[in-house]
Amino acid sequence: MAISLLITHTSNEKTAAAEILDALLPLDSDARVIPTGYKGVLLVDTKIEPLQASNAIIRSLPSVIKRIVPLMGIVRASMSEIVDLALEIMKNFIPFRSFAVRATIRGSCLGKQSVEKTLGAAIKNNLGARVDLGNPEIIIFVEVVDDIAGISVVSSSHPILVKSTPSETVQNDSQWT
Repeated sequence: MAISLLITHTSNEKTAAAEILDALLPLDSDARVIPTGYKGVLLVDTKIEPLQASNAIIRSLPSVIKRIVPLMGIVRASMSEIVDLALEIMKNFIPFRSFAVRATIRGSCLGKQSVEKTLGAAIKNNLGARVDLGNPEIIIFVEVVDDIAGISVVSSSHPILVKSTPSETVQNDSQWT
């Protein structure tokens, strides 16, 4: 098993964990939720493929889960390891014309803008795609929690944000916690 999701929630951690497990346990009886020590942030350890796990939670219509990021890989929170892993993951998404990088940093000395700019430049230089912050084909999420960094690469149509009401699922936008 591996950590495959980072989830933010709006209220009670126990409620969020219960909603996650209600959605995932039928697919993986060993799935578990790991508190991070940061208010509103949980990690999920499961053998389910990250996008499949994310979709299972979204389909379950959670009430307190705000954001689900499917993590395709985890490395030490260093700029070089983040860039190397992101470029490796992105090879699975070629061809694409445009991208955006979104970073969230918790408990690390890495800077959000530094990660976004450095990774963006590496993608542009190595893969030839252009940065498009308004309407990208691909979005690269970098989620840093203390000394680990999770990387997610999804099409811009993949739902990441889940609003507090079960009937309202929203596509990616630029409001990050």
